[in-house]
Amino acid sequence: MLNMAERPILTSRRLILRTPRKEDAGTIAALANDWEVARRLTRLPHPYTLEDAVFFLEEIVPNELVWTIESSAAREIAGVAGLTPDADAGTLELGYWLGRAFWGHGFGTEAAGIVLDYAFGLAATSVVTAGCFTDNFRSLRVLRKLGFAIKGESLRFCLAQQTELPHYDMALTRAARARLRDP
Repeated sequence: MLNMAERPILTSRRLILRTPRKEDAGTIAALANDWEVARRLTRLPHPYTLEDAVFFLEEIVPNELVWTIESSAAREIAGVAGLTPDADAGTLELGYWLGRAFWGHGFGTEAAGIVLDYAFGLAATSVVTAGCFTDNFRSLRVLRKLGFAIKGESLRFCLAQQTELPHYDMALTRAARARLRDP
């Protein structure tokens, strides 16, 4: 369903989402090596080192549909967004994070929105899932703005905290996204 070699550049009014490059390693490491960022994500270790960023670039980026989130005005990396195929055919999982300096500016909603537009532009995508730890109110607000609905709760392992935490499991259907885009 997903062709990693055909990762288009995605743009919005304020953002450019592009393929992460090796020269991004230092910036990604600096943004991700923040406890307030890492503690809210499942797959980010803490501390997050340059070696972790290189691993991300060499092992994760080639195998998942991942973009850096870049401010089009300042041309600086603000975070990362991506889509991962779920075991269920036709379903993708949306993930994203921003460096703390970029919180509260609407970048998360904007970046996730253009990734969703891409996901639902793929003929096979019927549902996009996402989620957040139950204490991550900012991410919950972003996902609700985008039309995601809570489908349940589960425990998900947080690598930074080395424990399972309560997690909202959310989903957005193609039809629900279309209703939001074209009221």
